[in-house]
Amino acid sequence: MKLRGLENCVGILVRLARERGVDGVMLPDSDGYWTITTPAWTKIYEDPEPAVGSFSDDVEGLNKLLSNPERASSVDLERVALLLRLLSDQLAF
Repeated sequence: MKLRGLENCVGILVRLARERGVDGVMLPDSDGYWTITTPAWTKIYEDPEPAVGSFSDDVEGLNKLLSNPERASSVDLERVALLLRLLSDQLAF
């Protein structure tokens, strides 16, 4: 998928959330989550080592990105992906 198409999909889905009355991503009561790090998460026939992440750390990192866009990195894409997953959970339930 081209980046333009991905960008358009994210925009459509954010608008869907707004239309359903969502104005922010609700963080769960528990701050931690399990994740499988890159590149292990795509190697389904291996036994990956899970890592622990923090939603509050992710939000803090993204707020820093908003105030200083020049610091953008692939880690910020992972942070956005995790918050989009939470948004998906909000819309599903």
